Amino acid sequence: MAQEMMITSGSVEAARAEEFQVAFRTMVSELVMSQPYVQQCMLVHHGGGRWSVFVLVDSTLAQRTKPTHDVPVPVQVFRDFGVEPTI
Repeated sequence: MAQEMMITSGSVEAARAEEFQVAFRTMVSELVMSQPYVQQCMLVHHGGGRWSVFVLVDSTLAQRTKPTHDVPVPVQVFRDFGVEPTI
């Protein structure tokens, strides 16, 4: 099995950090972990307002699976907070 790690990073206003963490937990439970190719997903706070979402996937299975969203879910959660993340 081939594995890949997708890392999505961005800066979220400190005042919205708790709200961002709740949005991440919701995203993971409702959208990410339901995908058959996702093996693990975690949120890392680097300090200040800098955050990263790490998603470990089975890349072979991911390539055979039709995407369920036009925009990757981790990217969308950052965009929902007005942040254009880096991938």
